[in-house]
Amino acid sequence: MTSFAGNYPPLEMSATGSRRLAGSRLAPATTWRVPPEWEAAQAAAPNWCQTRRAIAAVARAEQRIWTQPNGRPFLESHPRRLRDLTRYWSAVPGIRAGAEALAAARRSARDDPDWPWSAAFICFVMRRAGVRRSDGFEFGGKHITYIVGALRNRERSDRARPFWLVDALELQLEAVPQLGDLLCFNRPVRRPGRPPQWTQHSYASLRRQFWADRNQNRQPFGNSHCRLVVGFHAGPDGRRWVETIGGNEANSVRLKRVRINQSGGILNPQGDRIFGMIKLIGC
Repeated sequence: MTSFAGNYPPLEMSATGSRRLAGSRLAPATTWRVPPEWEAAQAAAPNWCQTRRAIAAVARAEQRIWTQPNGRPFLESHPRRLRDLTRYWSAVPGIRAGAEALAAARRSARDDPDWPWSAAFICFVMRRAGVRRSDGFEFGGKHITYIVGALRNRERSDRARPFWLVDALELQLEAVPQLGDLLCFNRPVRRPGRPPQWTQHSYASLRRQFWADRNQNRQPFGNSHCRLVVGFHAGPDGRRWVETIGGNEANSVRLKRVRINQSGGILNPQGDRIFGMIKLIGC
């Protein structure tokens, strides 16, 4: 079928009648070595439906850790959360578990603007759920790393790397959020002496920067944010939401809701500053 998103690999109908992304299988990338405690979870061939559920379960478990008995969230500066920040940073390539991860965690706990931990949180959740780099998820300390990785997976039609980026219009009409998908947001960027400015990412703009004109290997850069889809909610008035969890949101791990339409697509991506979604196409 014709993609609403533009001149890149389209969505097609699956045998069950749901929308899925089209493409062909290519060889997987080289695996980055991870801490030993995750090796057992990564040994077996992926069951992507199970992985979806695992991603949501791990994210919810972490959100409970960050919730006080009175229902209010712990903040990153709370001494009890330093260990958790250390766990998150240990999942980021280039940061060794132990002293390096602890040093990064301490800077995040001080709300150091050079050490935001939201992408580290996503990396931890994905690794704990059994996702590997060879599966097509490009772990990194910035969200843009795995966002661009997902765009390139799709541009290559690489079904062996089933994390594919879809755009905002597809989110309304075709690509329904499911457990374990990642909603991708534009965000305000603060600069000294200037008012915050919102980023203006889109699939098309990222494609120009990191795929077209021989930019396939260009190092990703830029500011963004991602949240994991962990569930759904329906109100008594018939309105519906997708539930998401993200890290470093108001200095904590928080659950937030995004309105969806009757078909399950995002109701107003532009209004919610959503420019795309990393979709796990294997299930």
